Amino acid sequence: MNYYLGGYYLVKQNDFSHWKGVKPKPTWTISNCINDVHPDEWAFDWVETSVERKLEVQKTLAITDDQYQEIQRWVSQKDTEDKFGWPNLFRDREAARQFASQYLFHLTGIKLLGIYLPEYLFADFIADIQPANNYPGTGIYQQLNQKVLEDGSGEVLGFDILGIEYSGDFHCFLCNCLEKAYQDQFELTFNSNGLIDSLEDAQQVLDYTNAEETGAEPVPWAIWKVKEF
Repeated sequence: MNYYLGGYYLVKQNDFSHWKGVKPKPTWTISNCINDVHPDEWAFDWVETSVERKLEVQKTLAITDDQYQEIQRWVSQKDTEDKFGWPNLFRDREAARQFASQYLFHLTGIKLLGIYLPEYLFADFIADIQPANNYPGTGIYQQLNQKVLEDGSGEVLGFDILGIEYSGDFHCFLCNCLEKAYQDQFELTFNSNGLIDSLEDAQQVLDYTNAEETGAEPVPWAIWKVKEF
């Protein structure tokens, strides 16, 4: 089966020791509700970022004010080159590696992840995230429309169930506390990455997630193959 590249993400896993309920550990999801994804919307110089948010970013990344502005200039350049997209997506693997080596080298536990949409879900998903009013769309909309096929590189970590906001931000099934229902109703087990091992199992719980009576976030949900580079 073909899969289309949905972009690359630099992800640092969060500590969820406070999480209530069943939580697969570790969970390598690109949802920034669950993990830290670097850089994020604050890296676009046209975004109005609060002082509190800016200080939080500087503390998290251990960067100075000058480095913060340098990152914004870097992102602006890569956005112009179509190598970075709103809000936190790298369209080029080497650009992601360059960013990590320049600005995240002093941090530990960061992985470069790629996500891939099964071809049979492509048409419906693209229709669901179609931008309005001549807006160019999110980075993932632009990326998917390139129809870049998955190649043989990278290590498959598993399948994630992700819902996307109009802003381009992703929710993971964990954001909606669906992991317990996946386990109880479908006898689903998660692998060591906190993800689903098979496409068949992922499809089963995707249908459940999209059902109105489930009560998940009212956003388009899809299956994504997750790979590490």
